[in-house]
Amino acid sequence: MSNLCEECGNEYTDKIWKWCKPCQINSLKNYTTISDNEKINNFIQKMRSKIDSFSDILFEWIPYDQFNNINKINDFANAIWTDGRLGFSFFQIKYIRAKNIKVSLKFSQYNIDEFLNEAKKYSIKINDNMRNIYGITQSPKTKEYFMVLQKGLFCEKCYINIIDKWSIWKDGPLNYDKDKYKYTRSKNVKVTLKCLHSQNITDEFLNEVKIYSVKNSYILDVYGITRNPDTKEYIIVLKYVEGESFDNWIIKNNKIFSWEYKMKLLYNITYGLKIIHQNHMVHHNLHAGNILIQNQNIPYISDIGLYNMNQTQIYGVMPYVAPEVLKGKDYTEAADIYGLGMVMCWDSNPVNRPKATEVEELVKLFYYSYKYNKSHELDFKMIMKIEKVQEHYEIEKQFKEAEEFKKSNNLTVENNPITHSQAIYTSQLLNPFINDLLKM
Repeated sequence: MSNLCEECGNEYTDKIWKWCKPCQINSLKNYTTISDNEKINNFIQKMRSKIDSFSDILFEWIPYDQFNNINKINDFANAIWTDGRLGFSFFQIKYIRAKNIKVSLKFSQYNIDEFLNEAKKYSIKINDNMRNIYGITQSPKTKEYFMVLQKGLFCEKCYINIIDKWSIWKDGPLNYDKDKYKYTRSKNVKVTLKCLHSQNITDEFLNEVKIYSVKNSYILDVYGITRNPDTKEYIIVLKYVEGESFDNWIIKNNKIFSWEYKMKLLYNITYGLKIIHQNHMVHHNLHAGNILIQNQNIPYISDIGLYNMNQTQIYGVMPYVAPEVLKGKDYTEAADIYGLGMVMCWDSNPVNRPKATEVEELVKLFYYSYKYNKSHELDFKMIMKIEKVQEHYEIEKQFKEAEEFKKSNNLTVENNPITHSQAIYTSQLLNPFINDLLKM
């Protein structure tokens, strides 16, 4: 595959995604609608000059008639952007629009200079945890300017996304006190808030709560439901995990990440996924960023089903999304296994993928074959319900040889960086990138 741009003949800025910055920036003139305000037009050009990745947002002037179902709440209004924002298509190698996306319109009483200074506080970077800004619009009736922002639950003082951020529950959750024989509250408890962007108690919303209510050591506990008084959107209140995502944890702890450690964590994650599937549920978005690690060794599966509220939109991290899902098929248990199996190289055909119970048994066998040597054969037999035979000793041998090879050759992430500088490990809307696949 050529690394040269078909338009200019120079190397792609991003060879993996075949994105050429000069050519793509030049092509933006095809998507430029000019406002009647010179300061705003200059501001749009400055925002576009910050683009240095295929995933960056193309800041633009957006005609007000592009917005439907406008519902104003204080200084904000929720709306549907009919044409939708531009995203880079890997298949067409050009920018295309994602139709009918939910956005927030923010009104400002400042003069135009102060308005534009406030707009600078938002981000065009998809994965930097700041609230994204798509562009500027103007009401033809009132002549008021609005910032067109990413819809969500954000702090308007620091502009940081507070979804997945902790909050203090003053009264705290109820727990059964065995000594007092009654339920008592634990005061001032940290919790995680998950906003599902829904102002109605729908069956889909309750299904998401139901998923979290499954009792398992490796699935986040759900405490209840609350509501944002400003946006009127319902929010799930979950257990807060003092830790970090699996992908970040691996990078920081690679030196201690032995095969025994890997298999233990993998077994626990797989066990949690098995419980989800046994309850006739599907995760819908399993990837390393949605697995949280606490106390160095306890994994929690999070964000279960959060991205299945709109059946027409596909969310996820591209490498973890099963091929059949990218082609518009339903998300099934097999698609969850694909996400889990990205590390384990499972088959692209869903029919050939094992069930979560089979993966759990396989990982369990690997783990205990490695953990228990010849002097602990009785422990192996007690847990696995079989004798430890030659094939299990061979598994133990191969894992230990691999571990020694890693140590002797200093193979750690610190010495062998593998993360692409523009890699995205948070979920995003994928429809703009896969429209060609959806037509197949």
